[in-house]
Formats: sequence, C-alpha cells, structure tokens
Amino acid sequence: MEISPRRTDSLISLCVDYVTKNLSEYVNDSNALRYFPANLKSRLLKRFLSSSFFWKECMFNDALSMLIHPLIQQIDLTSATVNDEILDLLKGCHHLRKVYLTRVKNYDLSSQALIDFLSPLENLFVLQLSNCYAVNDDVLATVAKSCPNLSGLDVGGCVQVTDTAAGALSVMQHLQWITLSATQVSNKGIEKLVQGPSGEKVKELRISHCSNISDNILTEVIQFCPNIEVLIFHNTECKDNGTSLKKMEEGGLKNLKQLTWTISW
Repeated sequence: MEISPRRTDSLISLCVDYVTKNLSEYVNDSNALRYFPANLKSRLLKRFLSSSFFWKECMFNDALSMLIHPLIQQIDLTSATVNDEILDLLKGCHHLRKVYLTRVKNYDLSSQALIDFLSPLENLFVLQLSNCYAVNDDVLATVAKSCPNLSGLDVGGCVQVTDTAAGALSVMQHLQWITLSATQVSNKGIEKLVQGPSGEKVKELRISHCSNISDNILTEVIQFCPNIEVLIFHNTECKDNGTSLKKMEEGGLKNLKQLTWTISW
C-alpha cells in the first residue's frame, strides 16, 4: 500500500486545534482550562493569541486568565489591544523571555502598569513595545535596571522616549538589536548608547524618522558598532555631505548587510 507523503498532525495538535476553536465551551461553562497542564496551556495560548477569530465566542480576558501560567516564557499580544487589566493578569509570569505587546497605536496602557509588569522580568530577552504612548523614559529606565539580559528592544514610535532613556539603556551589556525610530532621541542619546558596553555587540540599529538625529552620528556608529549588520536611517537630517558613507565604503562597517538612507537632491 502506498503511503501518502502528507504529514499527519499529531493527536495533541488536533486536540489543541479543537479546544481553541471551541474555547467558549471551556471558558464560559466549565472553567476546565484552569486544570490543564502547563505545557498544554502554552500551546493553547499561542494558538489562541494568533488570531481574533478565536476570541469571538468568549471574553478575551477570561480566556487569557485561564491559559496563562507562571512558567510561560513567551507571549505575543500584538493582535490584541493591551490595557492595564491584561498586564495585571500577567504579573505572575516572572519567567517570560520574549514579550510582544503592541504594534499599532496604543493609548490604553499606563506607564505605571508597564513598570509594575516589567520590574520582575529579570530573564527577559526580547521586548517589542512599539507605538505605545505609555512608554517613556521611566519605563525604559526600569527595563535597563530590571532586565539585564535583554538582547532585543523595539520602542519605535514611542514618542515620549528621549535621550534620558537612551542614557539609561547605555549601561546594558547584551543589546544586539535596537529600534528607536520615530522617538525624540537625538544624536547625543545615540552617541551615549553606542559608546556603552553593548556598542560592539549591536547588529541592528533602527533610528529612522527621528527629527533630532542627523547623519553626523554615523561616525560614532561606525566607530563603536563594528559588528552592525542592519542600519535603518532614512528620513533623518543630512548634514555631513556623504562623509560617513565614504567611511563605510572604506571598510568601516565590514559586516553591513542592509542600509537605508535618505538622500537630498
């Protein structure tokens, strides 16, 4: 008998799919989700958060409260509107390593709720918090103090972030990719950041659409970030008449794979 080459889903995958599609039965009626083992909850949580299609028949916060558990290491809430109540549900998840909270404009969070949520996350490795009005210098000071192992940070579009935050982040030792696009950070803040212990480790730096940054800062980036691979720098002020670009051509950034730059004609 010929065996079909098509992959057959495992029994547990089929069960996760069934429970997710019929989540209202488990949330609204029996509360059975509370008694699922942690590894199964993690799989259900990932599937549940992947699409708002699964939220239609049940209260989002109720389902979330039943699926989260203290051992979860990753949560992606970028498809949801995150507010203080949701962060309060996540307070006990101290083992989180990857947190993705928002991509679209979000005004429903408070700065204090973010500070309270982030303070215990000493194992945090990646934090994505773009376009969030609540992200300010105090929030990023908390990140710098409480999340020493952070490798990736995206706060692009967080308009309250200034050089004070860049200065706080400059003490971190393991940052490898950083997005500060569309913030108030200036040349002074980027200079301090790249001169910190993470400078030589940085592989990706995104600082586009920053009105306070000019291409004069590229001299510092070339000097202190020798391993950078991605530099996103468009829609900033051009002042050095291509001097920095010439330095790159001379081998200042040998690992560079992607560069975006606005050229004024």
